[in-house]
Amino acid sequence: MNSAVVSDVERRLRISNALDSYPTPAPTPTLPRRKDDSFKRRSRITFLAKPARLSHERETERLHLALVSMSRGLLQYVPQCVPWSPADKRDRSAQLRGLAIRQQSSIQRLCDVLIGRGDVISWGVFPAEYTSYNYVSLDFLWSKVADSQKRVLRLLEVVRDDLSNNVPLAEVLDEIIQVENGILVKLNSVNKTEIGCVSANLKQTDRSVRPLRRTSRGQLSAI
Repeated sequence: MNSAVVSDVERRLRISNALDSYPTPAPTPTLPRRKDDSFKRRSRITFLAKPARLSHERETERLHLALVSMSRGLLQYVPQCVPWSPADKRDRSAQLRGLAIRQQSSIQRLCDVLIGRGDVISWGVFPAEYTSYNYVSLDFLWSKVADSQKRVLRLLEVVRDDLSNNVPLAEVLDEIIQVENGILVKLNSVNKTEIGCVSANLKQTDRSVRPLRRTSRGQLSAI
């Protein structure tokens, strides 16, 4: 064999042996990937994304729900029934009618919005159960009106949440909710005042009643 070829083979063998003896570098450490990382990222994106705005028809449906809840609520039925009350409580009947007139401003505001949108107003009808409130006592009717107003306010808040992506409608509903909440506060405050007066009168009556005892002749006399 040619000496040049042998020397070349030996050179390559020496290089090969040197490479074999060179330590293999350790792999670069990597953090283990958690299985739910991608799910959390998708969930975070979904949470931050705004819900889609409702269609015009869906918005109109919810506006009509708000309108009917007020216009056909028990407070608006009050002028059609004649609650009876003592002469010293006639002012409370006037207060109830005044609250109904105040609510009509909210109804008119919502009607203006619907008309401005080009929608046809649907008023609905009063529930048949309201006829049982004709000629009842004012105290009984007042508590029922307060309960009805609570339901109206809850429905308005739900409608407002559904229309939160429509800023002009949401602002109108915020104003209406503020008015309706003021009506509820007035209903509750007058009712609590009346309950307090009744309790005070009962306590005064209890103090004025004196126990009786039977005398030796069989007659009753106050102690």
